[in-house]
Amino acid sequence: MMKWLTAAVVVLALSAPVFAADADAPTRVRGVVKEVKADEGKTDSGTLSVTVKEEVAVFVVKADTAIKGTDKDMKLTELKVGDKVRVDYKEADGKKVASKIRLENDEK
Repeated sequence: MMKWLTAAVVVLALSAPVFAADADAPTRVRGVVKEVKADEGKTDSGTLSVTVKEEVAVFVVKADTAIKGTDKDMKLTELKVGDKVRVDYKEADGKKVASKIRLENDEK
């Protein structure tokens, strides 16, 4: 009996970091670009408004946010209204901060 109890405790202890890592994972949504607003004089930071399931979500885009096209890296200002995108983000200070944006247009 003691061996089983010890084994169960070890399994739970080893699996705790796996559960903690999932809590740190970004949230991923897909939608259509509604508006792109670059910070003044910038091409790689600002905000991106995306229609997700009939609601508009606004994401903060920082200079280190990865923005990927189908075959190249992109700047925020290269995204256009109507583009289909996938956004990975985390909540910080009540804002959705994008860590990665991926263009998913069919024709590109």
